[in-house]
Formats: sequence, structure tokens, C-alpha cells
Amino acid sequence: MSRRIIAAIITLISFAAFLAASGMVVEGEANMLKNGNFEKGSGKNAANWDKWNNGAASETEALYLEGGGRDGTGCVEITNLAPIASNFNQYANIQAGKSYKISGWIKTDGISDDGYGAGFAYAGYEANGDWFCEDFTDGLHGDNDWTYVEKIFNVPDEVVRAVVAVRIWFSTGTAWFDSVELVEFDADAVLNTSKTHQFKLVEKPNAHPVDGFGCEWDPKLVFYPNTNRGVGEEDIALIKRRMELLNIHRVRMMVLPHWFEPEKDRFEFEGKGDADEMDSLWLYLDICEELGVKVTLTWWGAQNGTWLSYSTPALWLSAPNDLGEMAKNISALLQYARNEKKYTCIDSVILQNEPSYAFVVEDGSVDFDYYVEYYKTVYERLNADGLGDITLVGSDDAQNFDWYKKSVANISDYVSKFNSHFYLWSAKDYDLGKTIREYTKKHTQLTDKPFFFGEFGDGSTEGAYTSHSVDTYERGLFVGVCAINTLKGGSTGSLYWPLHDVYYYAGEPNDGSNGGLMKMGLFAYKDDKNWRIRPTYHAWGLVCNYVLPGSEVYDITGENEICEAVAAKTRDGKWTLLAANRSNAEQTIEIEAGKIEAELNFILYDRNSVTEGEGIIEATKTISPENGVYAFTLPGESFAVLTNVTAKSKGQGSEEESEGTTQNTEKSGSGNTGMLLLAAAGVLAAAAGIVGVLFLKKRKKKGKK
Repeated sequence: MSRRIIAAIITLISFAAFLAASGMVVEGEANMLKNGNFEKGSGKNAANWDKWNNGAASETEALYLEGGGRDGTGCVEITNLAPIASNFNQYANIQAGKSYKISGWIKTDGISDDGYGAGFAYAGYEANGDWFCEDFTDGLHGDNDWTYVEKIFNVPDEVVRAVVAVRIWFSTGTAWFDSVELVEFDADAVLNTSKTHQFKLVEKPNAHPVDGFGCEWDPKLVFYPNTNRGVGEEDIALIKRRMELLNIHRVRMMVLPHWFEPEKDRFEFEGKGDADEMDSLWLYLDICEELGVKVTLTWWGAQNGTWLSYSTPALWLSAPNDLGEMAKNISALLQYARNEKKYTCIDSVILQNEPSYAFVVEDGSVDFDYYVEYYKTVYERLNADGLGDITLVGSDDAQNFDWYKKSVANISDYVSKFNSHFYLWSAKDYDLGKTIREYTKKHTQLTDKPFFFGEFGDGSTEGAYTSHSVDTYERGLFVGVCAINTLKGGSTGSLYWPLHDVYYYAGEPNDGSNGGLMKMGLFAYKDDKNWRIRPTYHAWGLVCNYVLPGSEVYDITGENEICEAVAAKTRDGKWTLLAANRSNAEQTIEIEAGKIEAELNFILYDRNSVTEGEGIIEATKTISPENGVYAFTLPGESFAVLTNVTAKSKGQGSEEESEGTTQNTEKSGSGNTGMLLLAAAGVLAAAAGIVGVLFLKKRKKKGKK
């Protein structure tokens, strides 16, 4: 993932029916927003609401409309003639540690697919006035009659004041807003209450089987910033051993064209070019070949100052300045890897990392038509050179659904799979499971080709190299919940960013980049307790060991605001069930799954099972079905694996024995899990004396050399 803007996009869909039935709004709570019904106004201004936008005066208009609301009273209208950010906003008297619901009605006319549409948002500030977090509804696009929209969020302890807004965010079109409410929400009524949840295994599997779970693994380990710090053969052996223990199925790996072609038609495949990352590339591919790990190579772009780059000031790289030469560059490396190095592990290629912001051309703009031509050119070149079995993958977007949608419409003739990235949510989001399911379905329902997440992480990332949650137990819970719900949404897998901490370049420690150390891995760097294990290692290890490539995925219905489950069946008929409890209280899970019938090992990710040891968490008991129902309990903030998969190879369903042990044969188990908060995903700015302006936080990501 190079340096890039992580656009803070979307989440929640409309939750209308859910809360009305649950009655969790604090009884008698008054609307905390002043003039939320827009009954008061003068001229174009709504009383108690400020206006803000980040464009020119001619690009947007925000109006108070007397009598324009859904019940004949007032409302506000925003029209964007250009894809800018516009809102009405006001401060709200919220309190840290409490939960709130923002709700209201929105009508739209011609809201464009680009940007985040029309919706509601909240943002929190720290005591020093700095923006801290944001949460917002999934935006409405197109034409919609009056539609009820709501979002539940929890206020972090760091927040001392907050702003609420109605907005059109980087889209064009017109939207009307009415009856907006902010009320306290009793999340504890759900999160601290134990109950029994009934689920059912569906009969029909997803359209596509599991392609694989794994990580980003960029070739930097024997690049000088790391070898100068003492990285050597023992470290390489340790990382290889952990890849085996984790049972990594697939890695995504960066490539820059000048690494092996420093000048046009001068190929230096064995590390004699402009960069010694080639030594790492061959080392990594050697390991993947030996371990049976599949590899997706990603041509990141053309680095500024190199012969294939436009060298614009927009980013540290650009789109290639000559598509034919880039296609030749890609083909040359693949032919060398296949014919000289004899690799069979490379099976796919992505063209440009996060092109939705990084595919910049000479004038610094992003050129989608040129992107389409890029795929066509490389597709034709690979087929002409006998490399047609190496598939192309698109669109690798940075949480940009509009780019993804256009890619599906325009490059489907050239690609065999699609993927996107996300870095938005957290384990503490109140409705995390539903958010991820709907976000995934939004992608999978748009194409008949397999879809996966080529990169993912949570919303705690700051800058290019730091994640505030990286050492937390909750981040491990988050990745487990992500695996469950992306599979439920139809994804074929996910790749966590990244496998381990490593220096991407030799930098300045105080410039926000950790001196070039990518500090987000499943395990820490060499100088941190000799590659210290993090909780995410154990969580992701369970997913990779027991949800195997080639498995059919079966949804398990009955999911709710705190619990969800999914199943996978290997090619030889072995089963794995994943179930999560994101509440604070113990929950009982009953899964009707008569077609399985087998005794299953029960493996639990909870606070008691996570250690700094590198061994993957083992089974503690077995669970047998009673009348076709698997019953067990989950502690608060936990997820469980129920499985009779015994292979730890790269998972095509072999019969090899597992290294794990089992104890305590039972008919039902015990468990736990948690959640609640919100994912920070944007930035708040103030302009022209109007405080509380909700604005996108631009987040640069990985890959600076």
C-alpha cells in the first residue's frame, strides 16, 4: 500500500426497523439538537444551524425552506453543482462514554455515485480543539423519496465536544433534510445482557468458494534499512516458521518497475538495478514457493524520478507514462520468474496500488480512461507472451465505491477477480457486523466474478505507518469479525495489512513515519522482543488455519446487532463454523446445522487464550450436535471456531492430522465477546468562523521508499 489517501467512506445503512422494535432509546429523552425539525428560519438560514462547504460559492447552495419538509413544515436543502463537501451543522452537548442515535429523513434528487452521497454525520473534538473522530451514515445516492436514516455511535473518552451535520459529501445533486434528532441511546441494554441466539445454516453455498486468507508482504526484509539493523538468516527462518504456523494462503506483494529495469530495455533481475528490493523479492518468492503460498504481485506505479513515471508533484509515484513499455516490463519479470526461477506461486497481478487516488497522469489528475487502457494493454501483452494463465485483478480501490463500480463496468473483459480495500471500522462500532456485511454485499452484488479484500485494517490508522490499536486484544476481535462478515457478504477472502513490522525506508523517526517502520503487523519488529506476537496474530491464525482455500461458504442466518456466524465446507467435506459475540456479556449460541452431524473441535479467541507465544490457539473441547443443533456459549468480546478440519497444509481438504490437542468432550461450550464505539474515518475542519465543519481526513498509506 503506498502513500495514499484513505478516503473515509461509508458505513452504516438505514437501521429503521431495528431500534423501533428494541426500545433502547432512553425513555423520555428530548432531542438534543436545536431546531431539528427546521421549523425556524429566516431567508436562506435555518435557526441554530451553520453552513459550510469546501468549494466556491458558485458550486453549492444551502437553503432553509419554509413549508418544504415531508409534513409541510420547514426543511433544509443542499445542492452541489460540483463534487464538493457541503453541510448544515451545529454543536451538540454529548458526553464521553455514552451512546447516541442520530436519525432523520432525507429526500434526494440526482445524487451522483461519486463521493459519499447525502447523509448525517457526527464528529468529536479533543480538549485542545483537535479533531478526534467521526462517524456517519451510509450516504443516499440517486433519487429517493423521503427516507428514514439513523446511526448509533459511542463517544470516546477523548471527546469533549461534538458537531452534528446534515450533508452532501463530495457528490453532486440535491438533498432535503427534515426531522433530525440526536438522542441518548442505551447501548448497555444490549451489550450487557445475556440471552440465547438462534441461528440456521442455509442450504445453498455462496456463488464463489474461498480463494484465500493472508497478508500484505512487501519485499523489504533484506533491503538495507533492515539489514543495517541486523536482520539476517535467523530472522528469515523465524518469519518463515510463523507463516507456516499461521497457514497463510495468499500474499499480496508490491513491485516497482525500476527495481529491475532502471533504464528502458536494461533488465537487471538479480538485484543490480536501481534498488536492492529485488533480493527481498526473490527471497519472499522462494519462501512462498516452498510453502505453497499463492502470490498476487502488485505493480504499485512508477516512482517519481524514474523513466516510466510522469514525476508529478501530486504523489511519490504516478501512472506509467508509456503503457506499452509498462506491459513489457510486467511481462519480462513474469517470464523470468516462471522460466528462470521456476516459480509456480505467482498466479495474479494487480495494476497500480489504489488507483482511485494514485493513478495520476502528467497534469496530476487521475485518469480513469487511461486506467482502462492500461488493463487492456497488459491483458493483450500477457496473452501474446504465453502468460494468459496469470490473471489480472482490479480495481484495488482505496474505499472508493464509485471507482470500483466504474471498473466493474469497464475492465471486466480483462480481469478474473475484483478487490477493494478498507480501513475504516473498529471492534467497538455498535453495528460492526451489519456494516461490513452490507459493505461487502454492495461490491459482490455488482459482479459475477469473485471479489475479495486486497487490503484491510481498522480505523485507528494515523499517517502511513501507525495504528493506535495494533497491540490491542480488540483488534484481534475485529479481524475475526471481519472474516465472518465479509464471507457472509460473498467475499472470497481478505488480506490483512501487513504480515509483520518492517522498515520500508530509512526515515526520520519524528516525521510521523516511525522512521520508515511499518508498525501494523501481526507481529512486531526484530528489536521489539524479537518479533513480539500481537493478539491479531492469534485471531488471524485461526481464520487462516480453518477457513481453507477451495471451501464452499454457507451463510448462517439469524445474525443480530451483537452476534453473527458463518460456515465453510472443504472439498473433502470437513466443516468450520465461525461465530462471534461482540457484546460485553456472555451469549448462548444455538446453530441449527443438521447437514453437518459431526463432532467439532471448539477453539476460542478470548482474553484468556491470547498469549505472546507463536503457537496457534488450540481446541479446549469438542461439541456434538443435539437434534442437529450445535449449542455453546461465548464469553463477552470473543469469537470461536468449531471445526473438524485437520489439515494445516494450504487447505485443499487433506486428511493430515492437526498439531492441536483437544480436551473435554461436551455437548455445549462457553464463550464471550464485545464491541461498541465508532470508527474514525474522516477529518473535521472549521472554516470562516463556522466550527464543526465535517471534512475528509486525508490519510497517506504505506510504501514510501
